[in-house]
Amino acid sequence: MIVLDTHVFIWYLLNDAQLPTVIRDQLAANPEDVLVPSICFWEAILLCQRGSLSFGPEAPQQILKQQLQSVGFKEVPLTAEMAMLSRTLPFDHDDPADRFIVATAHALKAKLATSDRRLRNLPWVKLAY
Repeated sequence: MIVLDTHVFIWYLLNDAQLPTVIRDQLAANPEDVLVPSICFWEAILLCQRGSLSFGPEAPQQILKQQLQSVGFKEVPLTAEMAMLSRTLPFDHDDPADRFIVATAHALKAKLATSDRRLRNLPWVKLAY
């Protein structure tokens, strides 16, 4: 199983060249094994509201729901265990969304797909690429 960081999810949906081909191919080959933490939807809508991201004229929540279903990825809701891990695992920064995403991967014993160096440098995180 692979848990996506928000930017990886967005890059995949937008077919963005920033997403490494190796991970794009892996996600496309096994979409049933790809998990998107619910906080990614919050972060994506926040980016749209700030003007940093656009999915076109439709409301981002509609696009995100449609895209999630069409690509076959699964949403992962935040659990109490994940919430507690987000505060008890050793992090070197306090971004709550990052903490929830990494805690989700950790709780599910899944690999994390991220390009975020702060997360990639955490020695206890299993990486997808």
